[in-house]
Amino acid sequence: MAETWNKAADVRRHQIESGVDITFCKVFIPFFEEIVKQLNPSTILEVGCGTGHLSAKLATNERKMQAIDPSENMCSLAFEILNEKSVKLEKCFIEDFTSTEKFDLILSHMCVQTVSDLESFFSSISCFLSGNSTFIFSLPHPCFYNNYKSFFKDSEYIYMKPNSKSITLTITKDPERPIDDIPYNHRPLSHYIKALATSGMYLKDMDEIFPEKSIQMLYGKLWKEPRYLVIHATLDHK
Repeated sequence: MAETWNKAADVRRHQIESGVDITFCKVFIPFFEEIVKQLNPSTILEVGCGTGHLSAKLATNERKMQAIDPSENMCSLAFEILNEKSVKLEKCFIEDFTSTEKFDLILSHMCVQTVSDLESFFSSISCFLSGNSTFIFSLPHPCFYNNYKSFFKDSEYIYMKPNSKSITLTITKDPERPIDDIPYNHRPLSHYIKALATSGMYLKDMDEIFPEKSIQMLYGKLWKEPRYLVIHATLDHK
């Protein structure tokens, strides 16, 4: 998986910094900025930070922030982008991350659908949560995303059946720059909730991402369904 993102690093930087990635720039950046404003965490860990642009937006001098990513090229870009920000960056998978720190907020943006062992991923994250911490992750909406992208043919797709394949990702405003060989895992929503429970966490809240019409029209037409989902989880105190 890291090798795929190594090849995509420069493409992703262009898409984000030029603003052609509408979903990242117009939907998720404002969303996460508002979440952080509401929660006001003192410490944040971003898991799968990619180019570092989200961490750069959320970093302040008053907040202790750390970011990790397994891709060497993504981390090289992130080091550059985060150079003047108060963010500690490390190249590793969450399963290999070590810290004595417990974070008030752990974010993972559009990563879980690429992870093959979801339970291991969640269990590793739970190690860095305290009793009052929140884990927030975004993903393609399990109920609706295949209607939008058609990654799986009708003969392959059953909502309740987990399935995986390598996909080619293109974004609406930059179709000439596809990113190939991305691992993609479809799982029903219940799978995520059960995996959280197995890892000692529970569903606290969720947001179905359905932006206002003016943002939807930047894609060329209105959305029929939410395309993305954000899940909020916390440790189970039982």
